[in-house]
Amino acid sequence: MSKSVDHELNSTMALTRTSSKVSKSFVYEDLMFHSQTMQHQMNTMTKLLDGQCKNDKQLRKELKSHSLKFIDPYGNLTIHECFDHEMVNTIFNKYKKDYVPKYLQKWIKIGKINQNIISPFEDHELTLSVSNYTDDYQFSTYCDNPG
Repeated sequence: MSKSVDHELNSTMALTRTSSKVSKSFVYEDLMFHSQTMQHQMNTMTKLLDGQCKNDKQLRKELKSHSLKFIDPYGNLTIHECFDHEMVNTIFNKYKKDYVPKYLQKWIKIGKINQNIISPFEDHELTLSVSNYTDDYQFSTYCDNPG
């Protein structure tokens, strides 16, 4: 009887180990799928809100916003009013399009100033929304010329 109990216990433990590996893999893939779905939904909603804000001044007043400062490589300051739902990457791309000459756009990067040192943004920081930053937060742009 002891042998049958040991056999059942061992087979249960083996099954648990196997199903544990399978479920972790599934959970990770599921998490990635849901994460990508949420990012897509956020982008869709941002585009929808941006489109409505262009036409509806009342809606523009109702949405929360921040003033963000961009300092170019020459020290010139530009202030942008941004809605809290907008992504930093989107704001930076608009800034480059509006203020940086086309031939320099591929080399301009965004960073943050800390003790007079410009630190480049990490990829995940570019996907944060404007609401993660305080009003009048200063972004610094710099040239990253490979040659």
